[in-house]
Amino acid sequence: MLSFVKKSFLLIFPSLLYAQNVMAANLKDAFPNAKKVADAGSYATYDDGSNVLLNSALGNIITTFLSLLGVIFIILSIYGGFLYLTSRGNQEQTKKALSIITQSLIGLIIILSAYAISYFIFKFLA
Repeated sequence: MLSFVKKSFLLIFPSLLYAQNVMAANLKDAFPNAKKVADAGSYATYDDGSNVLLNSALGNIITTFLSLLGVIFIILSIYGGFLYLTSRGNQEQTKKALSIITQSLIGLIIILSAYAISYFIFKFLA
């Protein structure tokens, strides 16, 4: 089972990292009037004319990272539940499964706290 989880993670992880880069490739060529629209809407732009803000870029990075952590939480929860259901009265495996589920829930609380803190920083302080 663990090798299946590792293989699944290795197949899913690269697509999560590169999905935004593929979608954002050559947007300057796709939208030649983007600087005019950004200037008309009084959005902040860089000197080279791109309209990508630092807050937006950092927000995308943080969102991607927290989404990846959420996927890891779901995988660990499913793995812990599988161990718990297949323990067949073995107390060591039951303790291991409950430990994995408990640790994944603590991780979820940390992830949600990190999201709340980053949202507060970018919403009110930036």
